[in-house]
Amino acid sequence: MVKQQFMNKRDETDSVFDSRMAQLAERSNDFDKLLTTEEFHEGCDKIKRGQRKILALATHILDQERVATNARIDRVERDVERLKAR
Repeated sequence: MVKQQFMNKRDETDSVFDSRMAQLAERSNDFDKLLTTEEFHEGCDKIKRGQRKILALATHILDQERVATNARIDRVERDVERLKAR
């Protein structure tokens, strides 16, 4: 009786162990998908470079808009002065 209980418990433990080993094998494949610290920092640097390029482009466009707006304001002011002088 005790021997049978022991055997049943051992079989149950073996089954759980086999199940856990199979799960571990599945999870070990996921570790290959994780980034290394170096890859993470390279990715961050790439994002920062892209953000700097976007910021430089936006600054350039805004500077052009500012120049164009100031030129238009100057033309309107000249037109107003010319019309006042009539």
